[in-house]
Amino acid sequence: MLLLSVGYLDTIITPAGTRVGLGRAAGAGLILGVLSLFKPEFCLWGGLLGLAAWLRGATLPRVAAVLAAGGLCAFLVIAPWTIRNARAFHRFIPFSVAAGHTFWPSAHRPDFVDVEHPAFQEAARRCSAGGADRIRYESCLWDDAVRMVKEHPGYYSLTVVKRAARLFAGSHTESDRWLSASFLQCFHEGRFGLLALKLALFSLNTGFFVLGLGGLAWFCREGIRWVLVGAVLMKVTVHALMMASPRYGLQLVPTLAGPAAAMALLVVARLSRPTPAPAVLSVAE
Repeated sequence: MLLLSVGYLDTIITPAGTRVGLGRAAGAGLILGVLSLFKPEFCLWGGLLGLAAWLRGATLPRVAAVLAAGGLCAFLVIAPWTIRNARAFHRFIPFSVAAGHTFWPSAHRPDFVDVEHPAFQEAARRCSAGGADRIRYESCLWDDAVRMVKEHPGYYSLTVVKRAARLFAGSHTESDRWLSASFLQCFHEGRFGLLALKLALFSLNTGFFVLGLGGLAWFCREGIRWVLVGAVLMKVTVHALMMASPRYGLQLVPTLAGPAAAMALLVVARLSRPTPAPAVLSVAE
């Protein structure tokens, strides 16, 4: 997924003075189709193809042609899965159907990451009653999640903000049973080895995202790099709204990998640059 994500963004971000051709758009669409099979929210990145073409000076008809070429090729990739779903469930379902299963823990009060939580197990039994198929099961969980959000919109909004912040500053270990203890709990229980590991993961994760965001800011001196900003914002929004588990934050790695590497190279180059020798003033006798 990392290589595919970077490949897609590299395909649509063309050098200055060039345009996004239909062949390039078709190739990007094929990559996007594969990405969408991994994670359906990647289909939102299709709009970035049109944005990239527009930023390179394409007219609106040309942008429409680029989007059509990319969209057609993306659909060709997901068509077998869509046909399979149509035969199994007699409905048009182009992607995975696990949205309700993912959204429910995020909408619950309090939100949690363990699907073995008694509250989720009870909801799962209720939604699967009567031999409900996967579509009805997921739809039931989705409707439940929407109802819970409406019951406590303020609490849900606060958790969304917290999840967005945690994507950029967290150890992403909270969903792992062995690493789920908080920093404070590790300290009080004298589990200093675990505390050191969590602090190391926290530092690596936060440092990576700082480099990535710094790289984005540097890239955006050229307008086309706003495509990268759009990619990051789309992923952050989907994760914050729907995904309680911190491990999903690791999916931002493909988007920020390129900017982070570029920023790291800039920092290294700056630090290794020789310091000019101070000017020596000579006094004529």
